[in-house]
Amino acid sequence: MPLDVRRFDVRRYEAPIKKLEERWGRVPGILRKVALPVGFIGLLGLSGLVMLWLARGYFFDWWSGIVFTASLVLLFGGVAANLPGFLRGVLEYVSPRRTLYGANVLIVVLLAFLLLVFVNYLAARHYYRWDLSPDRIYSLDTQTLSLLRSIDGNAEERGDVNMYFLYVPGADPYTGFNLADRMNRLLEEYDARSRHVKTYLYSYYSKGDIQRLKSVLMELKIEPGAIEPPWLLVTYQGRRKDLKFSDLVEQVPPMQFMGGRMPPPKFKGEDALSSALRDLATTEKIHCYFLTGHGERQLTPGAGRLSTLVENLKGLNMEVNTLNLQETRTIPPEAKIIVVADPLTALLPEEIEKLKTFVTNMKGSVVVLGKPYKIRRGGAPSGMEDFLLTYGIRLRNDLLTYQLHPAIGTMVMMPEVIASGFSEHAAVRALADAGLNVYFEAPCVIEISEAKDAKFEAQPLLKAANAAGKVTPDNQMPSAAKGDIYGSLIMAAVSEPKNPDAQLGKVAAFADADFVADGENISAKGPGIDLFTNVVSYMAERQENLGIKERKPTERFIHFTPMSTRILYYGVVIALPLIVVFAGIFVLLLRRR
Repeated sequence: MPLDVRRFDVRRYEAPIKKLEERWGRVPGILRKVALPVGFIGLLGLSGLVMLWLARGYFFDWWSGIVFTASLVLLFGGVAANLPGFLRGVLEYVSPRRTLYGANVLIVVLLAFLLLVFVNYLAARHYYRWDLSPDRIYSLDTQTLSLLRSIDGNAEERGDVNMYFLYVPGADPYTGFNLADRMNRLLEEYDARSRHVKTYLYSYYSKGDIQRLKSVLMELKIEPGAIEPPWLLVTYQGRRKDLKFSDLVEQVPPMQFMGGRMPPPKFKGEDALSSALRDLATTEKIHCYFLTGHGERQLTPGAGRLSTLVENLKGLNMEVNTLNLQETRTIPPEAKIIVVADPLTALLPEEIEKLKTFVTNMKGSVVVLGKPYKIRRGGAPSGMEDFLLTYGIRLRNDLLTYQLHPAIGTMVMMPEVIASGFSEHAAVRALADAGLNVYFEAPCVIEISEAKDAKFEAQPLLKAANAAGKVTPDNQMPSAAKGDIYGSLIMAAVSEPKNPDAQLGKVAAFADADFVADGENISAKGPGIDLFTNVVSYMAERQENLGIKERKPTERFIHFTPMSTRILYYGVVIALPLIVVFAGIFVLLLRRR
């Protein structure tokens, strides 16, 4: 039998309510007037406690007990002070007309809820994310995305990645930097990009979170007293790696700022986390050796050195060391990559033979960073020229100094040669897709020739379009009579076995060494470092390392003097409102006229 709301007559309850009103007539009028706001305040207090309980995981403590008791007293006291009015309001709400309206509203709400469920179902099945933030804090670099794809592809064999982050909420009072917020956003992005990365967040101020974290630590056999926030634990394949505060941020030395607020630290969360994942994902590191003993570029910090490049290689889970072939009879068997970085003196013939044996018999790869030897100290070949010719790469002695300027359309002398003509080779495909420009400082020129070793074939990786190479490093325009060269000149090349299944190594050459060297403008050399690390990762057969490292802009703060702060404050708080008021009065007077 259908429900007929018209049978519900509220008039039958009028007599009992009137009797209550007669009894409640003794209650002072002032109490009945404040009953509604008092009861509402009590209801707000109880609602706030429930929200606090959901946020921190526990309900009662000393202050919460006081607030809870006071809220109950206010709520029931407000209802008791005006009980007849409260009951009359309830009856009016459940009257037949209101019930019909309420039923209509309920149906609309249910339909809206079903629509919301359907939209969320579509969003879960077809998931997309767009990063519209100006500093791209919600974006992962392509190297990290390649790593996550590798984790998803090997999930059946290796399992899931678990990340546990213990944090202290809030920003640093001295720098304003909120590490907890940045890390939570970063972990959310990792979780969203991979189905097999599980993230767990624990607030240091939540008793419930701490209890859950202690249970995890007991399973992993970690002493709870040995950790302090911020602390990030990554587990994968039965192995684990801890990341602490110094791993996640890089503090600015105190002597680098003068007064005012300290500048924020540099956030290194993605680099540290991806490096930890690579370390856990691979049981064997790539051993990369830099050749020494011939005046090669040093690996310690300093202008023209390679410390920044080395740090990037280590971030890709590579073990970087030096190697002196004059002191070592054989190349270490674990070596995978040998880098010859702009030697100033010639390598001995026996050293060249060791490198050839390394490529042919040990399946090792050699990377050469060149430079026109006529502008180097000594002005003599390094011996690597003949080595590269064996594999079809010719390192010319031309100094590339002129390039067609894209704005004025004429040949001008460039201190830096811009190269953006990436090939379709797998080693540089990510850089080509991103449209990066690589800056070379006075490089030489590379040509592709027929390899002396017929098992190898060379091909270009990067070209500088509309360039000209000088046979002599003078300040004259290029001249064909002098033998100068023109056109799209090669800046990087790689030589590989013609048979991909052959147990042979690879050889790569770059026309410059300064494009990855330390210097004043090291940020502009980021694409060059990406080029080098991608080529090395390809040669070492680490496809998950291919990609571009996202270089997000540095956070900066504007510091005001006390006088400028007062001017800004009074201008916003007093001057602007007064201007608006006077403008309104002026418009009102005009309309009256």
